Amino acid sequence: MWHRFRRALRFIPSLVVLGLIFAAAAGMRSQSVPDTAAALCDPVVSNTNDAYLLAAQWGLTQPFDPTTNVQSCSLRVMTGYNHNDFRILAWDDALGAPDASTPVLRYFSYDASHMQYNHLRVDLGSRPVVTKRLGRVADPPRSRLAIDFSNAYYFANGEQVYYDHAGPASVPGALEYSTVTGVRQPVAGPHPVISFGVCPGDAAAQALLLAQCVMTANAALDTSWFEFCQPFQVPANVSMQFAEFAQDPPFADSYDYYVNNGLVRVLDVAAGGVGSGTPIGEALMPAAFDPLPQWTSHLDFDVQPSLRSGHAYALLVRTNHLMRLRARVLSGAESSDFVNDIGPLCGRTGPDAPWVPIPGRALSMRIIGTPLTSVDVPQPPLAPGAGLKLSLSPNPSRGAVFASWSGGSGRASIDVLDARGRRVSGATLSAARSGRWLWSGASADGRVAPPGLYFVRMRDDAGGAAVQRVTVVR
Repeated sequence: MWHRFRRALRFIPSLVVLGLIFAAAAGMRSQSVPDTAAALCDPVVSNTNDAYLLAAQWGLTQPFDPTTNVQSCSLRVMTGYNHNDFRILAWDDALGAPDASTPVLRYFSYDASHMQYNHLRVDLGSRPVVTKRLGRVADPPRSRLAIDFSNAYYFANGEQVYYDHAGPASVPGALEYSTVTGVRQPVAGPHPVISFGVCPGDAAAQALLLAQCVMTANAALDTSWFEFCQPFQVPANVSMQFAEFAQDPPFADSYDYYVNNGLVRVLDVAAGGVGSGTPIGEALMPAAFDPLPQWTSHLDFDVQPSLRSGHAYALLVRTNHLMRLRARVLSGAESSDFVNDIGPLCGRTGPDAPWVPIPGRALSMRIIGTPLTSVDVPQPPLAPGAGLKLSLSPNPSRGAVFASWSGGSGRASIDVLDARGRRVSGATLSAARSGRWLWSGASADGRVAPPGLYFVRMRDDAGGAAVQRVTVVR
């Protein structure tokens, strides 16, 4: 007996350490979410006493048109003391159903302890649903959202959800559905509208906007990948606050998932190559992803990197083979904004493995930031000869590219780099004040360079540098 007791005691230190790890993780997460006021979201649309009995394995969906970023939502519910699901969805008006090309925006499971006087309040903390955006993002989100409330458990009691059977015409009508089939149909009545509220939050929440976006997420990236690198540009100067990624549930067990979580970095691709660029500020930190099939994010960046319009960056996301991110399938019919601002996706299968292209895919991502004026944006320090200017033509090109420059000093080197930062071609020039150099569109060994994104980088003896990018099409 004593022998068995002594053997059990050997596990206590491990259990204590495991408890401290989870407590620390919880503390980190709680510090990243500011304490927000507990006031209900006012005004509540259709604040009447009509009650809809939501039976077990049934749900209600209320589409709405957001006029602002969504910090929190509330519903009037007479709880049946069940565990229920609350979602915020992107809504496809043409199909009258959730947008099937992208995961839910937010997901919560809750019970009666979350209620305030028959109101359910869902606060999104430091990650509001950002609906404001710059005018030329690559793959913008749909303009309409929906609140989805379901009683998905087959053994649950009913929930009473308040609604107006003849609600305001300015708000779309509510729909009901079975959680088994997912088929939605209008709730009975002239124009039923659920009693709900949407809160914009404070000025900081309203200052956020989508600086870049690939909203479509119709393909999965499996866990054989260790890390992804997605080049991008922003159409205006912004201070980056956080990034969001579309994710499927992980295969890994919860301990591995939370302890061995991934990393998120922003790279200045113009200063190097994909996977070898210079991190902006101190933007490298552990990223604790939420293991739910939704648009999810990471812990706060230690700093908010400033992104300049027209400058090449890349989002580096390390999944450690645990997270299954989603991507957009490229059709070849993408908009010019998409083609110009979203580069080729690359990945690697291990920390020492080479970067390889992932053809036909773009990482589903949402870059969230706040606007900056040109005065706010830090510029690279000027060095002697920093007046070097470089231009490329034609761009895009079907073959040869002319590189023209001015403002150089002394000799100069010119390099053509592919999207992974590998040198393809180049030359050393004896006089760099001004001139013109022809890249034939071939690599140094004479083979025709494949179509894609390339960077032309020039450096002179005085320390001046200039980088431009060119797209080669065949």
